[in-house]
Amino acid sequence: MLRETRDQGRSAGIAGPLLLGALIVLSSCGPTPRRSDATTTRPIDPGIFVEYTKVLDAYIKALLLLGSDNPADRAEAKRKLDALGFAYFAEDRMFLEKLRTGTPDDMEVARRELARRGRMLDLILVFTRPYAQATWDHARRELLAIGEGGPEFLTISLLKILLNGQFRPVWSHIRFQLVEIGTVARETTAALAKERADATPETPIWKQEDLVQLLLVLISFGAEGRPAVAELAKHRVWNVRKAVARAVGEAVDPALAEILVGYLKGDPEWQVKAAAAEAIGRLRPARRTLGPVLVERMKAERDRFVLHAILRAIGEIRYLDAIPDLMNAIQVPNYDTAQVAMEALYFLTGKRLTTVPQWQRWYRDEYPAWIKEQRP
Repeated sequence: MLRETRDQGRSAGIAGPLLLGALIVLSSCGPTPRRSDATTTRPIDPGIFVEYTKVLDAYIKALLLLGSDNPADRAEAKRKLDALGFAYFAEDRMFLEKLRTGTPDDMEVARRELARRGRMLDLILVFTRPYAQATWDHARRELLAIGEGGPEFLTISLLKILLNGQFRPVWSHIRFQLVEIGTVARETTAALAKERADATPETPIWKQEDLVQLLLVLISFGAEGRPAVAELAKHRVWNVRKAVARAVGEAVDPALAEILVGYLKGDPEWQVKAAAAEAIGRLRPARRTLGPVLVERMKAERDRFVLHAILRAIGEIRYLDAIPDLMNAIQVPNYDTAQVAMEALYFLTGKRLTTVPQWQRWYRDEYPAWIKEQRP
């Protein structure tokens, strides 16, 4: 089993954004099949990053050199490793000691294992560099085939990259790589998502992005990932349910629309209901099913914030059958509600009308012919 060491270099400056993300991954993500270790993160002092990355880079190069067929290269690698006095994985020190003082057989076993670990570290760094599909796919395949600890190391490292806001531009690519890993990644993601969900506070302000990204990974697994999402959808903490609603909307997955409908109809928290309405607004492919639900809730909803989210969702999914009901909604006494209803009518019709009388004239004079044109 591979575990990372807690050794770190001395302070020598501040790393750049991409390097920062890379070191967070490599310094806080030890590969391990034990799910309890999957979320362990130790504090990183930014002041040590530049020196640490120099040492780590030299360490990886020395380990790779151990894999050379040239005896001179191997001897040079041993000298460099002795000079560095560094170990990344906790067990590396044991292998380094065997490399120095073991029997010939022990030395050969240690050399091969250290070279393999160097290759693992070198490959994982690929995912901290600018995205290139062929390069990323090759690194993934190599790590999956590299032997003990490879799939776990890849999974944990990719999850940590995913949870690092500095890698936002490649989040979708990271999710794809995780899905390609298969069962190990799905089960680890589900365990990590549950742990994050259980630690979620019931406060208006909280960091929901991590949980949303983990949910998006599970959703990306399709039918295999849905049971874990469905389980989290029933979580007692309303912020978790809100995150589920957001993730379903961002994934644009009609297969999970029933979760949103359940929230909209019966969740006790208005923020969850509003998030569900907003998510439904993204599910345009399912508008024939979801449109009537929105109209039903529009007529029954008493919370103004939820009602406004429902009205916007009707416009965003372009549910044309709701136009007569929206015409009633623009006549309510509440100015804000009437404005949102007119906004929904604009999304549905493309008509830039700004007052209730203008919409009433359009509905009376032009709507009958207009709606026929929309339904040939």
